[in-house]
Amino acid sequence: MPWTLTPRRYFRLSLLMPFVLPAIVGTLYGVSGRALGKPPDMVVLLVASVVIGGVPYAVVASALGVLARRRGVRGLLAIGMATPIIFAFALGLFAVLAGAFSGKSPSPADIVGTLRWCTICALLFGYAYVVLALMGFGVLHRIGWIANQEG
Repeated sequence: MPWTLTPRRYFRLSLLMPFVLPAIVGTLYGVSGRALGKPPDMVVLLVASVVIGGVPYAVVASALGVLARRRGVRGLLAIGMATPIIFAFALGLFAVLAGAFSGKSPSPADIVGTLRWCTICALLFGYAYVVLALMGFGVLHRIGWIANQEG
């Protein structure tokens, strides 16, 4: 193979998946799906996930990308498994702060509801992306596009 990715580079690049996948799906639907009418719910959810969670995820992904610099595969896997939990906290904090700065006074029930919704979405989407990243790692490693050792 003329080139290979290191596991570290692959996992750092996989942090971009929550931006890249919705962009690809949204673009493909926008190009080919207009004749189909209303977009399927999954397309709407993927695109909405970037709109709603994009800013807090960018902060989390940047911090984790830096943290992953000197980690081995086991450390990278640990970071990957913790990412959705870390993001759930960041998204909840972002949502509460956005609500506080909106000029409205949310009730405690509204805050709890928002935190519950943010946590559920962050964990569901987050672990779906972790599974996709791990599957991609397995496939690319098996075909020789990811090196066995860090280089």
